[in-house]
This record gives sequence, C-alpha cells and structure tokens, in this order.
Amino acid sequence: MRRPAPRPARRSPWTAAGGSLILAQIVGCAGGGPPPVVREEPVAALPAAPPATSAGPADPLELEKALEREREALAAERARARELERILDEKRAALAVAEERAVALEIELASAIEEVLRSKASVRSVQSRALATSRIAEVRVALRSMDGTGDAEATGRLERAADLLRRADDALREDNYSGAAYLAERASELVRQARTVIEVRGSIPGDAGPVMPLVRPRPVAPTQRANLREGPGLAFGRIAVLDPGEPLLAVARAGEWLQVEGRSELRGWVHSRLVGERETVDEPLPDR
Repeated sequence: MRRPAPRPARRSPWTAAGGSLILAQIVGCAGGGPPPVVREEPVAALPAAPPATSAGPADPLELEKALEREREALAAERARARELERILDEKRAALAVAEERAVALEIELASAIEEVLRSKASVRSVQSRALATSRIAEVRVALRSMDGTGDAEATGRLERAADLLRRADDALREDNYSGAAYLAERASELVRQARTVIEVRGSIPGDAGPVMPLVRPRPVAPTQRANLREGPGLAFGRIAVLDPGEPLLAVARAGEWLQVEGRSELRGWVHSRLVGERETVDEPLPDR
C-alpha cells in the first residue's frame, strides 16, 4: 500500500519577512555596515523641584509684635483724627460766634448812624451845605474810579460806600448838611479800605492766603531788630532789616504777619511779635 507523499509546509508571508529581516541584520553586522537606526520616543521632562530656601517658617512671636505695632499706629492716627475734629468743631463754633457778633455790630452801627444824623439835623448853614456838597462829589469820583475791581472783599466795601452816599444825598435834600458830610466821610473811609485791599493783595507775590486790611492803619515800631520781607512768611525774600523803634504804619494783616510802610516808600511784611504799637507819633508817617 503506497503512502501519499507529504505535502510541503506552507510558509506564512509574515514569517518569511521576519526571517528576512533577522537575516539582513545578521549580515549587516557581519559585514561591518552601520547598524539600523532605532528611533526612541521623547521622554517628557520632569517638573523642576522648587529651589530650597534657607529661611525657615516665620516666627509667630515676630508676627505678633509687628501686628501690635500696626495696631498702635492705627490707634495713634485715630486719636489724632479725633483731636483734629475737636479743633475743627471749636473753630466752627468760634466762627459762628464771630458772625453773630458781626451782625450785632452792624445793627449797632446802623443805630449809631441814625443817632448821629438826628443830632446833626439841627446844624444848618451855608458853609455846611457847601462842605457837604463838595465832599459828596469827591467821594463819588473816587468811588467811580474803583469800578470793576474784581475783588469780592473790595467790592463789598464799595457797595456799602455807595449806599452811604445815597443816604448822604437824602440828608442833603433834607437840609441836614452836617449829617450829609458825616455820611460822606464814612463812605470815603470805605473807599480807602477797598483801595488798600487791592493794593495789599497786588503787592504780594504768589498765594499768601487771606489778607485783611486794617480798618484804620496804626503806627507801630519794631521792639527789636527784625527782617522786612516781600510777603507774609519766612519763604519770602528779605527786603531790609528794621531797627528797634523805627516808625512804621501797619496797613494790613495776614495771619501773624503785618504789612507795614515806612519812610522812603519802604513797604513789606514783618512778624507781629516783633513790633509794638506806638501811642505817640514822633516822626512823620506815610500818607494814606
């Protein structure tokens, strides 16, 4: 009995390819050729470790001390704010009192003017009429020359002067010549004050704060050697050095500083603590 011939084994194409590849690698190594290039997948870089610090954790005691210092500073600021509020309240109260006093003085002044007019109503003469008419005309000319000053304080004084002149005209028509002359003199004083306000503020370089002209310029003299400055403050330049007893005329005030005038058109500011009032005028003072 004949046996069938064995069939040849079927080779897989993948097996053949794998064998060929292995054989090629062996042949390449034996022949000294370059080895095949093997590509590697990139490895992700590990995150860098945080740098080591030499300082250790904060001391709780030091933090507590710093917090206590901040609390003390805050308490000091609050105390200072309360003190400033107290001072502000006192200033407001003082201002209210001053305003009430000013109103009372205005009422007293109006009453005094009416009393003066009544007392002068009986004095009538041709000479008094001529004097009153001339004085009213002079003041009216001076008042018109001050129009458009642009200064609120000066404008207020000029408005009061104009009102007094209108009352002077009424008194003149009522044949109260002495009363008309009296009102004209008061109007002239207000015009002079308004002019002083403008001159004083115009003579100060920069912003020197509120300046108040003196209602009536008064004679003063230095009590010791003092610097005469361009403005009311140590930041202003020095004009001259005043000798003790030198006759001066104070015309305005800015805080603790006085604007003074002297001989030879000398004019400047001196600290009020360095001068005193003179009761008698031994030497001529500047004309106003």
